[in-house]
Amino acid sequence: MAELNLGPITQYDKDMLQLTLIDNPYIPEEIKKGVLGYPQQLKSLIYLNRPIVNDYHSILIGGEAYGGKTLFGAVLSLRFIHLKGFKGLNTRKNYDDLTEESVDSIWGYIGLWNEELEKKDRLKIKLNPPRIKSKEGGLLAFRAFDNIKKKEKTRSKSYQQICNDEAPEIDKRILTFQGRSLRQQADSRFPKSIISFGNPQYDPKTYRLNESSQRFLNEFVEGPYVYVPMGWKTNPYINQEEFKASMKDLDEIDKQSQMEGNWHYIYSKGQLIDINTLNDFLKPTFTGNSFSILSIDLAGRGKDKFVVSTLTLDINTNRIMIDNISQTVGTSTEYLIEGHVLEDKQRGIHPSLCIIEMEPGSWVDTEKYWTEFFNQLNIAVHPKKPVGSKFNRARPLIREMSQGHILINQLLDEKEYTESSYKKTYYNLLKEEISSLSPLMKVSPNIIDSLSQGRNFLRDELQVQNGTSGMKTARV
Repeated sequence: MAELNLGPITQYDKDMLQLTLIDNPYIPEEIKKGVLGYPQQLKSLIYLNRPIVNDYHSILIGGEAYGGKTLFGAVLSLRFIHLKGFKGLNTRKNYDDLTEESVDSIWGYIGLWNEELEKKDRLKIKLNPPRIKSKEGGLLAFRAFDNIKKKEKTRSKSYQQICNDEAPEIDKRILTFQGRSLRQQADSRFPKSIISFGNPQYDPKTYRLNESSQRFLNEFVEGPYVYVPMGWKTNPYINQEEFKASMKDLDEIDKQSQMEGNWHYIYSKGQLIDINTLNDFLKPTFTGNSFSILSIDLAGRGKDKFVVSTLTLDINTNRIMIDNISQTVGTSTEYLIEGHVLEDKQRGIHPSLCIIEMEPGSWVDTEKYWTEFFNQLNIAVHPKKPVGSKFNRARPLIREMSQGHILINQLLDEKEYTESSYKKTYYNLLKEEISSLSPLMKVSPNIIDSLSQGRNFLRDELQVQNGTSGMKTARV
């Protein structure tokens, strides 16, 4: 990592700071004061204002969340907009994110600041295609790069500055192609630069750094190009204790990205929760006003198991109880369900709805069969198509377990799985699946998948949020 060692501040630095920030008519006074009082932002601006002979600045500004990166991106985007001949490009992966209003994007910040100006002094903002132009003749183009084919869109374009917001989300090949679009005349006063903002992003299948993040790690965090850590730890304008408190409910993966800005993080099995804390969440059956469902994970091929679980929502506290689990590797699934439902009734639990994962293939016949079967048990069927990997679907479940929002019925520490030669309780089977949970698994986590499906339905379909009271009607 090339550190941002500025050395002595020269008169040129002061003049350029005056030009790009202090006298800039399109940046609000309070924002100017904020940059001047934020060491990482001020030093970065001075560095980027300096000329670089026969080359261009390449810098990564990133790390943890809440560093003010998006706001600073808007400042850097506007630093030459009031000068004739300047042309800059701002990018993001998705168009909706690129042109998000308010403080959720560089575009949004500039729009807010523009509203503070007199109409005659405002920037001309055009949405289709998105671009911003000043009366002095400066131009900012905005482009989304959600497809590798779009890299050709900049082939014949020329810019003095390119700002990549949330750069680790953008395809590595697009980022490496950008240098050829930086051009300027020999007497130009605009130092060429490619400025990338963002936190480390992980591949959703492996939870290792994606290709773009790996490039930033190799070339910036550990390489020859400049990396400026800018996050909640460096931001002088936020209450750090309040921020840390707001991050406590994140799971380990999100903490490493958002809270730690860890470019070296590699997920290991069992990191989502301390397995030793699960005993604290063994509790007796709910006795108050509640709503129960069944959740079924149909068996696939090989050693995959058929699993049915019962989850109960406490209407008053919004806590969820994992009340019952049954599984089989055999074909007697109907007998398994009937026995499972009977166990529930004996405990005073009466599921009225069954969530069934829609498997690939001829689902129409499968749905018809299970609908008729559950009608005999006076239980409605709600098919649910899975979205994302099993690991990603499980993360909200495990996170809520670690927070104590999802409890485990203590009877599962007594109920044994009878098809194994080794006597194991369903509580032990659940712990084994949790401890081995990883993005790529040789053995499918059938119990976890059933529970995740049930939890996601109760939270998302019923629109129940932690900390609120009452329950909205299910859409079934």
